[in-house]
Amino acid sequence: AVARAVAHAHARGVIHRDLKPGNILVDAGEPVLTDFGVARGPEEARVTETGEMVGTPAYMSPEQLRGEAKEAGPAVDVYALGAILFELLSGRLPFEGATMIELSSKALNDPAPRLPGYDPDLEAIVRRCLARAPADRPEARALAERLERWAPRRRGRAAVPAAILFALAGASLWAVASPPATPAGAGPMV
Repeated sequence: AVARAVAHAHARGVIHRDLKPGNILVDAGEPVLTDFGVARGPEEARVTETGEMVGTPAYMSPEQLRGEAKEAGPAVDVYALGAILFELLSGRLPFEGATMIELSSKALNDPAPRLPGYDPDLEAIVRRCLARAPADRPEARALAERLERWAPRRRGRAAVPAAILFALAGASLWAVASPPATPAGAGPMV
């Protein structure tokens, strides 16, 4: 559904440029794409007025991380969708770093990470979205169609409603971002 929403925006010449889990809300069990605050049309500048990059670094495509404004087209949103899918499936981001430089270095130089234990077709979809070259990524419409074709073929796995997946992803991200404080004098908790 999110890939379809992105394809709908792209068909109207709008590039979101800041897709991330926090910009996907769930309403009545359906994901809703939000926060088009940095969205632009295909002919508009892809950087802020001060020349800074826009977007959330962990979900930014290699061309965004390099500051290549001309290459920051619809494929940046597909890359972000791949990062979101990877995170939903694995519980971690495809590329992580303590600093923006470390994160950028990994995203620009390391191959897309593997998803061992997952259906090879699903892993191929995610890895293609995370391709370094924009031309190697599918269009959002094609991504949505491929995910729809893959979904009914899941091998023996029960379908998990999107709302549950998003809630679990949000809870795990929150837990990592803000671990509970240990009271003074208290021992480790199990």
